[in-house]
Amino acid sequence: MKLFRKLNLSSYTATKCKHRTKRKGNVSAFGETTSTTMPINEDDSVDYCLECIGKMAIRCAWCGKTIFIGDPVTLYIANKSNMPDYAMIYSESSTELSKVIGCLRPSCADTGGDISGFWMPSEDGKGHVHRIKSVYEIIL
Repeated sequence: MKLFRKLNLSSYTATKCKHRTKRKGNVSAFGETTSTTMPINEDDSVDYCLECIGKMAIRCAWCGKTIFIGDPVTLYIANKSNMPDYAMIYSESSTELSKVIGCLRPSCADTGGDISGFWMPSEDGKGHVHRIKSVYEIIL
């Protein structure tokens, strides 16, 4: 059986969404496609199917390109009145200024040091930011 998994011939029943899926394959959202390999969980399966992983993708508030599960993200403070409808707002607390989720592409991020987290799966099937401290936050 392990030989089949190495060759990507086996399929799994995803633990969280309960759909049948392969571990590796293409994921599409908003007219873009990427190749994804999902980690094996403690149940010797995967958490989500490829289709559900694609449904958790969002669009960058700045360029509109797709942010897939596992992609690095930036969190910039922005004027909410100028944001497109699809912009995702991130806030750690009610007293904090709202930040919008953007991609780390060179056309959007000021520098690679602006990485603030990664877009990750969530139990509600919408995805969330797994927050990390940016280089600037670490220095301060």
